[in-house]
Parts: sequence; structure tokens; C-alpha cells
Amino acid sequence: MLAVTRQTMLRKFMMNVFPGGQVLRNSAAYSALLQRPICIRKIRAGRDRGGLRPQHLTGLELIHAIFGGKLENAFVTSTSIVLQPDVPKFAKEYFFEADAQTAGSVALLLQTCLPCLTFLPSKSLVVLKGGTDAIKAPLIDYSILVLQPLLRKFLRMQVDFRTIKRGFYPRGGGVVEVRVEPQREALPALDLVDRGQVTRILCRGVVSGRLALDVAQRMAKTASVHLSKRLPEVPVEIEAFREQKEVSAADGGFLLLVAETSTGCLFGASLLAEKGVTAETIGKDAARELFDELSSGACVDQVKSQLAFKPVLCCWTTVRSDCFDCVLLPCSDSGCRISSSSTWRWRGDTLACWQGR
Repeated sequence: MLAVTRQTMLRKFMMNVFPGGQVLRNSAAYSALLQRPICIRKIRAGRDRGGLRPQHLTGLELIHAIFGGKLENAFVTSTSIVLQPDVPKFAKEYFFEADAQTAGSVALLLQTCLPCLTFLPSKSLVVLKGGTDAIKAPLIDYSILVLQPLLRKFLRMQVDFRTIKRGFYPRGGGVVEVRVEPQREALPALDLVDRGQVTRILCRGVVSGRLALDVAQRMAKTASVHLSKRLPEVPVEIEAFREQKEVSAADGGFLLLVAETSTGCLFGASLLAEKGVTAETIGKDAARELFDELSSGACVDQVKSQLAFKPVLCCWTTVRSDCFDCVLLPCSDSGCRISSSSTWRWRGDTLACWQGR
């Protein structure tokens, strides 16, 4: 059983699991929004290079810059931190900047700060620097083409993501502007139970630096062919382009696939171009990944299920989807089935999670 007690200090304990980047991002955002201090220990203790990495530290420092308060023991390789958020000072317009100084994912920095920016009293502009297209992280184009429309349509969030400069792994150096209007009203209940029929698929291939435009075209074309075989009734569009030097001078490339349904649901799948891996292999593998997402029967893909629901879970609201059902009530005895394998309930002063139904 995992338990979080509502005391002066919230302590995050994991059973048989060392807190990684996802725990850090979620815990920091929830701590700031709920105005509850939090301590996280044994950070990435099971990894070869344990403790905080630059991208994790940058995310924590960004939360600290937004809310103030105290951030203790925060440095690269640190295995424990304490975050004591304060109430953010009022400003007519907020401006923040966060630089991972590596190819650390900008999309994951966005995941950390977006819920916090949403509930600030005034509009905000954040400049995020790092890897726009990094390994084991969502592409920034995924955030723009898949996540952003969902936030606008279903949650009525006024957000705008704009890529100023691309930063491919391992060089980084990307720049993204994030503009967020304040949320004047409570977020609406999120109801995603009708996926509808797939009506359109976009295959976008992008390259820069010394990679030829032909690579982007072959990645997108191969994915298009494989998807058309499995979904012959769905029109497939192809986009392939080479970034200008002003936007990206580094060598890199990626393939992003986006499927849209009749009810407005969006699904994404992506792969980075890799040395020694043919464009055809990337196209085929990405097409398989998207088809698997569509075959799941869910209304969101795996990446979006982590990114999109965090603002909702910070509120007392209702979430209904074929991924999970969730009712968040303050100090309620009601259970919240957040996923098929976790159940949360208030027991006195403790919010506890039982693994398994």
C-alpha cells in the first residue's frame, strides 16, 4: 500500500520502486498546486547514474521559480529533495525561462509546469530550452499537433506552444515558447468515452542538418503505405520537409504520425531518425505503433494519457474515459479508480493507493 498523509510534510514512499522522472514531475506539480510541502527520497536510486539529472533539476527549479518557497538539496546527482512551495506573487504577466543545458526533453519540462501555469492569476510566457526531439520523450510536434488540440477542445485551456528552434538528441539547444492564459473557471469534467471512427491520418517526416529531404519523404511514404494496407478506408496525408538552418542546423530527423477520429480524438506515434536504421524501417515501426494504439480501443494514446490528465487530476472534477474512471472529491470516502490496477481512497487523514483491484 502506498500512502500520502495530509500533514505539514508530505512524504512520498514507493514500494520496490525508486522514484524516477515521472514521479518527480507529478509530485512537484501536485505539491505546488495543492500548496503542500513534499519530500522525495531515493531518487533514481536503481539507475547506473542515479539521482537528479540536469533535466530533472531544471524542472524542479522552474516550479520553484513560479511559486517561490524553498527547494532544498536540489543539485545534479542529489537523491533526495524537499520542495516547500509558497503562494505565487501576483503579476500582470508572468515570464519564466528554463534551460536544461542538455538535450533533456522540453516536452517533459512542459509536462512539469503546464498545470501550474494554468492556475496562475495572470497570463504567462515560458521559454523552455533543451531537446525538442529527444529519446524516450514526446516530440514537441506531438505536443503541438496532438496534446494542444485536446487541451483546447475538451478542457477549454487557452494554451499555445511554438517551436522557435529545434534541438535534436544528443546536441539539444532547442527553444520553445509556451503561452498560457489563466483559467478563469474550473476545468470542465472530461468525458472521453466515444472514440468514433478514424477519419484522417497525417504522416509527417522532418529532417535537418546533413540529412537529405529524401529521408523524410521515405519515412512518411513507408508509414503511409503500411497504414493504408491496414486501414484502407482512411485517407492518409504525407508531409515531408527539411528545416531551414535558422530553425535547426543540427543533424536530426523524426517521423510523427497523427490519427484523428470523428469525435475529435487524436492519437500519435513517433520515432527519431537513427544512424544505421533505414527510413523504411522507421516508417514501418511507427506505423505499427500507431496501429497498436488505435487497436487498443482507448480514446487517448499512452503518451497523452500521462500529459493531458494531470491538470484535471489537480482539480475536484470528474473524468470518464475508456482508459479510466475518476471522481476526485475532497476528503471523500469515495473510491477513485485511476487505472485498472490502482484504487485510491481517503481513510481518515490518509489518501492510500492499493495496487490491484
